[in-house]
Amino acid sequence: EAAYQAGFVDVKIISEPTAAALAYGLGITGTKHVFVFDLGGGTFDTSILKIDNGNIDVLCTVGDNNLGGNDIDNLMILYCLSELCRMSGLENTCDDNLSKTRDDKTLPKNVIELCKKLGFEHNSSTFSLIKDACKSTKKDLSRNEKSFIVLGNEIRNGIKCEIRNGVNIQHKEKPIRLPLSRKKFNLMIEPIVNRCISIVKNALSDANLKPNDIDEIVMVGGCIRTPIICEKVREIFNGKTLCTSINPDQVVAEGAAIRAAMYAGVDYEMLKDVLMMDVLPTSIGLEAADGMFIPLLKRLSKIPCKVTKSFKTFEDNQPGV
Repeated sequence: EAAYQAGFVDVKIISEPTAAALAYGLGITGTKHVFVFDLGGGTFDTSILKIDNGNIDVLCTVGDNNLGGNDIDNLMILYCLSELCRMSGLENTCDDNLSKTRDDKTLPKNVIELCKKLGFEHNSSTFSLIKDACKSTKKDLSRNEKSFIVLGNEIRNGIKCEIRNGVNIQHKEKPIRLPLSRKKFNLMIEPIVNRCISIVKNALSDANLKPNDIDEIVMVGGCIRTPIICEKVREIFNGKTLCTSINPDQVVAEGAAIRAAMYAGVDYEMLKDVLMMDVLPTSIGLEAADGMFIPLLKRLSKIPCKVTKSFKTFEDNQPGV
């Protein structure tokens, strides 16, 4: 409805994993199973597609709406704040594990507590600059084995305590440089990587497939630039080559454009016989009067689908349902 109000006509919906497969031309010919690994900033999704000479059938979709690159950023911020506390001689009693305090709407509590110890708020410009510095280092570690989290004078001025380098107070005009190696970074994000791998295994189990049954692995989302993530995915699939040649931030958009070309009637012989069948990633239902969830359309049901179910009123003379 929103698309129609915006002036679009004949709107069609395509799932992201299907679009990613189309971008690599995997939905055109042949028979194969395609695994789509999509790790973005805030969510993680995996899908397994069965492709049979242009017919694309989504076998399963498994993911975590609270897992993504933001968690990696928060771990780096936590490391940075912990180091600043150590250099300031402040006691750090916060847990290093984000999973125990993870909230999908706010920062982890231990990050907020460390900000207060250092004398600034988590919604301040100082914190924003620290976050940007951590993101920059994360990108640098995707290319290099060693890097530094560089905290400039603006950040230093926002910290309400003295930063010491060893036993001496560090010169206020010098930026703070916190060394971080890729090896240490990999250990830091190991819990996140393990959660991703667990979801990959769950997806294979739901589809009743083994790693050797997968013919192609499509990598989507900016976080796949982190080397350790690709390494672990490659290990699961016994060293198979990953599809990473297309910009992971644009691969879904490219696939959607190909699908739009099909609907627009572009004279492209390769695309004319492509048929896509999707599934529901989660169950859809309603809440009964006793608070119980009653599924109507179950997870992994083929789309389109419909169901009819009769319900009785909960009490006599009930005015509505």
